[in-house]
Amino acid sequence: MVVFLGSLIGFTNSAMPGGISDNERPVTPEFRKQLLVVEPELKIKVAEQTNGPVSSLTPVAYKSQVVAGANYFVKYRIGDSDKYIHAKIYRDLQNNWELKKVSGIKTEADPIRFI
Repeated sequence: MVVFLGSLIGFTNSAMPGGISDNERPVTPEFRKQLLVVEPELKIKVAEQTNGPVSSLTPVAYKSQVVAGANYFVKYRIGDSDKYIHAKIYRDLQNNWELKKVSGIKTEADPIRFI
């Protein structure tokens, strides 16, 4: 009922409990260290999409969503290319990290959205 009433009075997703944040934030060095736990699995998924090995993935920006823990929607640059992917990464209340979804190939200009 809250979501329905919120949509009637014009709240944005970020104002709603569980909504994804509006603004993309840059990835800090501290956040990058936390993301390293999912990087091996993420490289495998990206290699499947690009039909070749992935030398590096660089997280550049993210949005977040508060759930029972947190979802992070992270934009990664693939190697030195002009290609990007977006990944949904879940952190539970015990600080365990899990890769949930990976988007198709994106560009730097593509906004981060819920996946």
